[in-house]
Order: sequence, then C-alpha cells, then structure tokens
Amino acid sequence: MELLRLQKAEISRISPSLEHNEGWLFIQSNGRKMGKGTPRQWLTRFIKKINKKGHDIPVLPIHALRHTNATIMVASGVDIKTASQRLGHSSTTITMEIYAHMLKEKEESAASALDDYSHEV
Repeated sequence: MELLRLQKAEISRISPSLEHNEGWLFIQSNGRKMGKGTPRQWLTRFIKKINKKGHDIPVLPIHALRHTNATIMVASGVDIKTASQRLGHSSTTITMEIYAHMLKEKEESAASALDDYSHEV
C-alpha cells in the first residue's frame, strides 16, 4: 500500500489533472484506468520488440512479473516482512503461504551451507 501512496503522490506532483485516479496501478495519461488488456498488450509488444534483437524472452501474463519480483526478493534474501509489504499483502502469513516452496528451498540451502562449513572446520 505504501507504493500505491507514493504513486498517487507522484501523479499529483506531475499533473494535478491526474489526481482523480481511483487507485489503479496502470492508468492513462488522463488518470483514468486503462482497459483490462492494455498492460498485457503493451508487455507483449515490448517483449516481441526485444526478441527481434536476438533475445528469447517468453511472452508471459503480466501477473508473472509479480511472481518474478517475489521470487527475486526471496532468492536475494529479502526478509519476509519487507517482501510482504512490497507485494501489498496484508500479513506475512499470506506471503509465506504463497511462496512457502521458495522459503523451504532457502532453508535447505542454508542448512546445506552450514553442513558444508562444519565439514571444513
């Protein structure tokens, strides 16, 4: 929710005419919400443009970016409270339930690292 507050503040700073945004993440230049498929269409065109330059990025649903963000945070060791807040979850429990498999992998990795270290000593 903090990110949404910051977005609204930035919109107000850039153009007071955009202040009537009703809390939508993706908005038109006039502050009104975009059509449901507009962000997906933009992302698809963007990925295809990048792929024309020799890359091979799969076209995924825009919601996959949210999961990618969460995955990168967990894999990078961002604490669960911070990740939960950035994802807009009302509690860390929700984040832990959704990304439990990743947290388990991190726990196993930590245990393995400790085991490796103990054998070296």
